[in-house]
Amino acid sequence: MLFEESEILVVKKGQIIYKQKSAVREVFFVLYGALQVSFNTGNGINIGDVVRGGNVVGEEGFFINQMPKYKETVKCLSKDA
Repeated sequence: MLFEESEILVVKKGQIIYKQKSAVREVFFVLYGALQVSFNTGNGINIGDVVRGGNVVGEEGFFINQMPKYKETVKCLSKDA
């Protein structure tokens, strides 16, 4: 059922997939490429990581009943991902 409702989204380098504190609307399965995940602590400090193919971002939507908000910002690092 999950994959029946899925579609492949190709994103370009520098494209923001979602921003921290925006409402969770989708969960993204990273097939290939690299995504930069960053969290702003609110005092000017950004904490980040790189997510590559085989990982998931936006998984908050699986675990919270009410409309959750993304905890981080996700941006494409690869030429195409």
